[in-house]
Amino acid sequence: MMRQILIALHVAVLFITAPVTQGAVAEDIQAWLDYDRPADYEAIVKEVRPAMRDGVTLSCYLAVPGKNGQAVSGKFPGIISNVNPYTLLERFFINGIKRWAEYGYQGLTCRVRGTGDSEGEYPYYAADTLHLEWSDSYDLVEWFAAQPGSNGRIGQEGASYGGLTAYQAAIGNPPHLVAIATEVAPGDFYLDHIYPGGIKTRRFTVDNWPVVTGMMNFPKFSPFRLWGEWIDHPTHDRYWDGLAVTPKLAAVEVPVLAISGWKDHLFRGGALDNYEMLVAQGHGNKTWLLAGPWEHE
Repeated sequence: MMRQILIALHVAVLFITAPVTQGAVAEDIQAWLDYDRPADYEAIVKEVRPAMRDGVTLSCYLAVPGKNGQAVSGKFPGIISNVNPYTLLERFFINGIKRWAEYGYQGLTCRVRGTGDSEGEYPYYAADTLHLEWSDSYDLVEWFAAQPGSNGRIGQEGASYGGLTAYQAAIGNPPHLVAIATEVAPGDFYLDHIYPGGIKTRRFTVDNWPVVTGMMNFPKFSPFRLWGEWIDHPTHDRYWDGLAVTPKLAAVEVPVLAISGWKDHLFRGGALDNYEMLVAQGHGNKTWLLAGPWEHE
């Protein structure tokens, strides 16, 4: 799956000014999936702490193209990868951005506020409109575009929660975002995961996400708080509206590649809903869906 996203962002970031028809994409899809080339650089990785608009700093790692242990000069496009709360998987995400750097991109991966070493409190949902995590997604793009060695063209990709934050960024329309690629991303967390069909899932079944995330961030993250909030909001009210991606997709202007799995037991419906909403909003000439026999991975 990582290679599929890499191919999509190569096309989106480098050739976004050229009109591409759905037919052309259909003809070229196998060539995209088969694409490969040797790496041009080595990856130079360091820890960075971007400051958000309220002063909270996030724990991030930055990878840039290098030679002989030193960053090379020049201007490169950037890819933000898997901004999520999964601290114990951080090494995996760092390996991902190292791959971007080896192919001539700057790569950035971060933990959302209140998780890992990121400051702030998680979750922090506003009473109305968007919560702070959404504004963080905007701020990360603009911070990244302003860094030395950036050419100002930023793409974002990620799976599951990382796909959610990519959509958050696209909905916010930061000036330097040029494309996103999402894999098995949610559309409406209430309907996709917590209250499918309006019926509450049981704890320790599909409703085990707070436990898994809590184990990755103990003691900063309490699953019981989230469970309590979900029980307190049994209907699709403003609490859930703040989390939902699908209804806000009319604001998206950049090209989107959505990747979904037919065997995804969490967000199969949401990923398809997002694609269908983008097409319905007239975004079909720059929206693509890649779906196959994959699980939530």
